[in-house]
Amino acid sequence: STGVDHIVWAEVDVNMHGTADFTVSAAPPSLTLTGVGTAQYTVVTSSAYGFAGPVSLSVAGLPAGATPTFGPSTFNLDGINPVYSTMAITTTASTPTGTSTLTVTATGAGYTHTATVSLTVGASTVQQNTFTTSPGGLSFSVDGTSYTTTQSFNWATGTGHTASSPPVQTDTAGTQWGFAGWSDGEPSPTR
Repeated sequence: STGVDHIVWAEVDVNMHGTADFTVSAAPPSLTLTGVGTAQYTVVTSSAYGFAGPVSLSVAGLPAGATPTFGPSTFNLDGINPVYSTMAITTTASTPTGTSTLTVTATGAGYTHTATVSLTVGASTVQQNTFTTSPGGLSFSVDGTSYTTTQSFNWATGTGHTASSPPVQTDTAGTQWGFAGWSDGEPSPTR
């Protein structure tokens, strides 16, 4: 040995690049609503390998009577920063109870990626009550407040309310109308 150390340098080329693309995720994984309401999820769309370009979101698998709202639903990824979107699912009185798997789809530049969440709709604690008259536009009162038809009220199940109709009333054309009974057959004008 000559007392000289030899240093050998080796160059390693690691390909850290893939095809520019993006990913999508949604959270929380599940939400539960009791009857009419809005469930809010967060959808995160992130660039992979520098993807930059427009992406649009949609959702499938909604239960009947439910509507989605995204904020935003279409956006541009800049290749660095993720985009956080709110996905709000609003149910109505006609939305059936049960659990639905919602598939969130992100589409852009020929790529499509999905994420799934679940929504459980339980029995409503709110009951919608609609008052109509024949002919329309006649008056009635609920809990001492006067209204003209048609009117709808959302009341918590099990709460009590007093509804009444005048025994005789005159419409705007001057025709008199007599109270004939409620739709369930109750003959008394006050209940």
